[in-house]
Amino acid sequence: MKEGRSLRLLGPLGCGYRLNPGKWLLIGGGLGAAGFPGLAAGIDCDLVLLGALSQGKLLNIPGVRTVVITEDGSSGTKGLVTDLLGSILWDSYSGIALCGPVPMMKAVIEAIPVRARANVQISAEAMMGCGWGACEGCSVPKAGGGFLKCCSDGPVFPADSIDWERWEGIH
Repeated sequence: MKEGRSLRLLGPLGCGYRLNPGKWLLIGGGLGAAGFPGLAAGIDCDLVLLGALSQGKLLNIPGVRTVVITEDGSSGTKGLVTDLLGSILWDSYSGIALCGPVPMMKAVIEAIPVRARANVQISAEAMMGCGWGACEGCSVPKAGGGFLKCCSDGPVFPADSIDWERWEGIH
């Protein structure tokens, strides 16, 4: 597209985070954390955990204590974002926002104590073809069967509404 040309956009689509009062923890992987600066600015967030392949794939979240981990060790600690979860005081958070690659999100969900999982909301990354749910291109497997559509039902969902085994199998 050339500079100065107009562009027609449709949005915003779907539903965002249900903003519970109280402290929030944000957990992001790679570019999945792109929405976190705006989210962190509008909530009581005291900690962001960010994981990425390398330093070049990390995003800056201004104004919030951020703990970084990279798979190659080029920034922060070397490892996976799940390596950071052992020291979290889960009961102190009324909301947990999670976004990133499906295998990473599934691993994080499995590492979170069962009592805290009800507070987790995930932001799904999906290509939205039509924006109204008709094409079903942005479908995410729903727990108990069927599908949720990112463009109309999401892209933010309670983590327990997702069939993680089926979704990971798609990716």
